[in-house]
Amino acid sequence: MQKRSSANVFTMLMGMMLIPFIVLTGLTFFYTHSMIRDSFLTTVQRFDDNTSIGCIEIPIREIRRSLNSLTQNGFRTKASVDSYIAGNNPLMSGLIKNAMMSSPYFIAIVISSTEDKFKSYPDIPFDSFLASEQSWYPKAVAKDNILFSTTMVTVTDKAIQRTNPVLIATKNLLDENAKTIGNITVGINGDESSDILKSKITPFSGEYIVADSGGHVIMSSNKSAVFSRTVEAEWLKRAQNLTGHFIDRQSGDMIFYHAYNNPDWVGFTIIPAHAYEELFTARYKILILICLVCFILYIIGIFLCRSYLINFINLVYMKANGLDDGHQNSSFEMLSDTVSTKYQQLTNAKKIASVDPLTLAGTRRKFSEDITEFMKQGKLFQLAIIDVDNFKKINDSWGHATGDIVLQYVVKAGENILGQKNQIYRYGGEEFVILFPGEKHEYSLKLMELWLEDVGNRTWRESELYVTFSGGLVSWKGEKSAEQLIEAADKLMYTAKESGKNKILSEP
Repeated sequence: MQKRSSANVFTMLMGMMLIPFIVLTGLTFFYTHSMIRDSFLTTVQRFDDNTSIGCIEIPIREIRRSLNSLTQNGFRTKASVDSYIAGNNPLMSGLIKNAMMSSPYFIAIVISSTEDKFKSYPDIPFDSFLASEQSWYPKAVAKDNILFSTTMVTVTDKAIQRTNPVLIATKNLLDENAKTIGNITVGINGDESSDILKSKITPFSGEYIVADSGGHVIMSSNKSAVFSRTVEAEWLKRAQNLTGHFIDRQSGDMIFYHAYNNPDWVGFTIIPAHAYEELFTARYKILILICLVCFILYIIGIFLCRSYLINFINLVYMKANGLDDGHQNSSFEMLSDTVSTKYQQLTNAKKIASVDPLTLAGTRRKFSEDITEFMKQGKLFQLAIIDVDNFKKINDSWGHATGDIVLQYVVKAGENILGQKNQIYRYGGEEFVILFPGEKHEYSLKLMELWLEDVGNRTWRESELYVTFSGGLVSWKGEKSAEQLIEAADKLMYTAKESGKNKILSEP
């Protein structure tokens, strides 16, 4: 009968042990899904950010630098603009030619005056062209600000002798009085950044493109898509933050973005839905295989341990019923001794972490735990920091053993005066922190001064030894963090030292 009972208990125990295994398996699947998703999101967002920097930020930064250089080095007066347009300014002609030749992003540079006279480089004939009537011409732009077109435009078809739309960067020219004297406009070659994208390998079989605020693709590794392809209007609406991601409602693709204000462009990384799903499918297959192997090993372990576990259950049954087995009894005593020893070790370790072995004051770790708890509970308290004056001189003159005795006495004297309610902590070296929970500021200051007086009146065996300390006392009323409170008390303490030491300064 007992044998059948033990077998039943064994079966029940093994069944119960399967429950954690099943729960752990489910949690593992959940954690794996979360980990894969986080890794996927981090990888693609990092790629999108880095690619946006390389294809948008770096070219825009170089374009800004080139335009600012041209305006700062030559076009500072109306006369300089008029003379260039008239062909009488060889210096600026050379600078514009050099800027055009050195920048891979420029396809044309147009300088126009406030009278709508203009000159372009390369020199292209115009039948009729008024810069101020162009859609990209900035009507009112702050000094040194460069405006990038938000849609693809052309200067005029004849201006650049092409029908394809281009990107525009334009800036008003201002004199020393911030008065508009003209305008400089460049056509931007988006093909250069598109060429950079050809060398980029988008993770998870994805695609990276750059679109303007109208949804037109202005950069892509597929040049045929530039200026001819558009992105979904919903993508632009959902790209409201600087960076982020979302799922396209129609295709299910994962869309990552990095948005800019001026130019009003967005870099999109598109990950196909099937690539995202395959990422999880492959990991799940591996995880299922691992779980299956673990389950098989678990079953094998059950059968290998069956005999031992049944004997263990029988032993528990005998002990519960007052039966005696000398050999088994010794095993239980050994187990009890082991548990007791481990518990004592844990208690000792906790004490070591909480009590400074030299002074028996609280440790810095214990202080952090206590002040955090006080703040969490919203308890008003006072905090003081003290530092033994001239402690290095004490160690150098009378030895470290005397220094240790000094620290021990300072703490012991403080405990006698402050009482058990107010805790002293060794913060580091000869520096101590005191917490006064619920005490009034005036009363806490009085206790500190009594403590200082007691230490200063102590007669030491070393006739020339005189011990004092300096300190700062502050109040916590719920408005400061622990770091700010400690910093405030620390400043008071150093002020006390600088003003002669052997004193307590306070700040209610």
